[in-house]
Amino acid sequence: MKNFKFNKFLPGILIALITFMALQSRIGIADTVIYGQSGQVSSFNGRKGAVMPQTGDYNASQVGAAPATSGTSMLKGNGAGGFSAASAGTDYAPVTSGTSLLLGNGSGGFSAYAAHSCTGSQFVNGVSATGGLTCGSVSGASGGTVTSVGLTMPAGFTVSGSPVTGSGTLSVSTALSGLLKGTGTGITTATSGTDYAPATSGTSMLKGNGAGGFSAASAGTDYAPATSGTSLLLGNGSGGFSAYAAHSCTGSQFVNGVSATGVLTCGSVSGSSGGTVTSVGLSMPSHFTVTGSPVTGAGTLAVTESAQACAGSGFVNGTDNNGNNTCATGVNYSGSQYYSPENSASTSIDWNNGNVQYLDLTSGGANTVTFANPKNGGRYLLMVMQGGTGSNTVTWPANVKWSGGTAPTLTSTAGKVDIITLVYDGVNSVYYAGSSLNY
Repeated sequence: MKNFKFNKFLPGILIALITFMALQSRIGIADTVIYGQSGQVSSFNGRKGAVMPQTGDYNASQVGAAPATSGTSMLKGNGAGGFSAASAGTDYAPVTSGTSLLLGNGSGGFSAYAAHSCTGSQFVNGVSATGGLTCGSVSGASGGTVTSVGLTMPAGFTVSGSPVTGSGTLSVSTALSGLLKGTGTGITTATSGTDYAPATSGTSMLKGNGAGGFSAASAGTDYAPATSGTSLLLGNGSGGFSAYAAHSCTGSQFVNGVSATGVLTCGSVSGSSGGTVTSVGLSMPSHFTVTGSPVTGAGTLAVTESAQACAGSGFVNGTDNNGNNTCATGVNYSGSQYYSPENSASTSIDWNNGNVQYLDLTSGGANTVTFANPKNGGRYLLMVMQGGTGSNTVTWPANVKWSGGTAPTLTSTAGKVDIITLVYDGVNSVYYAGSSLNY
């Protein structure tokens, strides 16, 4: 029976024994281990019997743990589960002493930043990535020495500390208090009732008291009191209102006036007789258009002005008694002078405004002129005035042909007038131009 049990557990005991022997060989246990019958551990580190592992049986180096380290230096992993000392400048940026600006030294540490400055009257206008300064100069700058700085102030102010000849502070104060006013040369205290309205209490209506303040206003004397109701109102002569009595005219009378007190005056149509209107029409001169005519029940008569134009080459040369334009044919030479003020950018001369036109060059510089609505065979005069300070020039249209092929040089003197004569050729769409200068 006993042999049966021993044989049953023998394989497990052998496996445990082999494992323990391998562990002993690995960690180099120096303590005495006593094996009992069939390889069982019967004694370990002074303990006997069924020995079980306890705290302290193995040290850190025996089981491969990170060993403890001493000292206060920076550490780094040693690749074997422990640590080794780290190198300043290689494994980490070392600390530095001092209070100066620092620059990286390219080796993980720092070096002191050397002082930089600009010379003379130069100024700093940039800093490079390495801390170097770039300097600029103020052109035309000149040196000098300030030996004394003083300060003066208008009346009402007191200055202390003036002048400063070395170092110091200029101080400005005033002994005045309350509301102040300017005197034109300084400041002074403002006077209540003269320079400003004093404060007032109460909630009644107020009026000026003639002394810069206020006094209570009287209803019906100083102002119209409030009134109730929705009828028309008349002043009652006491600062208030009274209701306006209804007024009307009688029979076929009509209102032809209202008096200052609201009384109506009535009028009558003499010789009027009764009747029924069945149709109302309206006629107007030919340059007006009438719509809605006749009105036979209810409707509106509307009048609009028709566009008036002359046919063909005709032009408007007047109006008749009805306001209609009258037309004529041939060359429209009115002989009237039309004023064309100069435009700073360009000026358009419309010949429909007259054959004789006046151009005043007032803004200075170059001016561009264009022509509009010429008549075939039309003769035109353009008087060009040198306004302002003179020396104004004109750029003429490209279809203006000048005698000799060159445009004249206008008189540059202020106040002088040059006369340009033009004849329009409608077949070739050109102006033949000449000039008479320096009037």
